[in-house]
Amino acid sequence: MVAQIIGLERRTARSGKDSIDHGPSGFDDVANAVAGVLTNLSAKPYAYDTTMEWANHLDDGKDSEEWRAGRRNRYVLNGGRL
Repeated sequence: MVAQIIGLERRTARSGKDSIDHGPSGFDDVANAVAGVLTNLSAKPYAYDTTMEWANHLDDGKDSEEWRAGRRNRYVLNGGRL
């Protein structure tokens, strides 16, 4: 595991985004597993709502026929652009 962590390399893409990955012909499976466990252990308990209760309350009006008609009208009036 220590060898895998030491073998990780940081690369910066042309867009400026950084990535960390193993070098050529290297492996990082164990290092990824350990990092995931440590991240989960360090997270606050109940920081994420796993009940999915929030999914039952998605009444934002976007399912109504009135909303769809308004959306269609805006599409047509804007020449096909939203």
